[in-house]
Amino acid sequence: MASVKYGDLQWAFTYVSTGLQGDHSAFVERDTGQIFWTSEAGDMNDNPPEDVENLQRYLAVPHKNELELGRQLVLRFVEHEMPDCYEEVINIFRGRGAYRRYKMLLESRNAVDRWQSYEQTEE
Repeated sequence: MASVKYGDLQWAFTYVSTGLQGDHSAFVERDTGQIFWTSEAGDMNDNPPEDVENLQRYLAVPHKNELELGRQLVLRFVEHEMPDCYEEVINIFRGRGAYRRYKMLLESRNAVDRWQSYEQTEE
């Protein structure tokens, strides 16, 4: 694998971890170390290669939630902002796809903006 500058990788991790899981992605080309960016909003200037999700050629930069760096933050937010959902969120995090289901709960409660604001303030 080619080398990647720490600052570039750190920026990619921050970018991927901004917002909810799945909103932003970054992929490191294994042979060159070049980083490609994608966004659900479609607002990125880079046009990633068509095969950017080929894990033989590219390494996906993880979202902090994939590393469970955000679970405690989620629980603090829910305890403070949506206490009636606390037990439901605890149950959500006992299974696979927890952050996807958490995102769906936030959307159903119109709480996505509050969560994102809290997340950015508390990290």
